[in-house]
Amino acid sequence: MTVSDRPVLELTLEGPNCYTIHCNCTGAYAANTCNEDLSRVTVLIDPETGKLIDILEPNYYYDLCPTGSNSILFYRGGYEMTKL
Repeated sequence: MTVSDRPVLELTLEGPNCYTIHCNCTGAYAANTCNEDLSRVTVLIDPETGKLIDILEPNYYYDLCPTGSNSILFYRGGYEMTKL
């Protein structure tokens, strides 16, 4: 899916346990195990199709994974925001 040259919908959901991350890792990646029940999540939606593009925050790969060099680049209202 490519939406790089058109706007997307940013949607924030809040409520008890509205977003659950259960990632159980083993071996060399055991430190990346994450079991979180979160009460808030922000997602990006393609307004033309209604399909989920990405989970913006919190995102396991960008925010919670202790190893790796994952990052996301996004624009909001004419300025650039980068999560490293």
